[in-house]
Amino acid sequence: MPMLAGEYVSVSSLSDTADIDLARERQELIDLPNEKLEVFAAAFVERDVSKQLLLKSHLEHTHETTCSR
Repeated sequence: MPMLAGEYVSVSSLSDTADIDLARERQELIDLPNEKLEVFAAAFVERDVSKQLLLKSHLEHTHETTCSR
């Protein structure tokens, strides 16, 4: 039983950490949208996706998100 309790605590801690990370990312997307877009774009440009395609996708997603509120 003690091993099971230890495993539960470990998984619970990982879940809490992931929730905190997601909350921070969401807030950064609100507070720093241009900076987050640059980081996102850089990751895909490294994989040979064009900046134009990324910008178009971002604008479409932003429009859909804004319109659905």
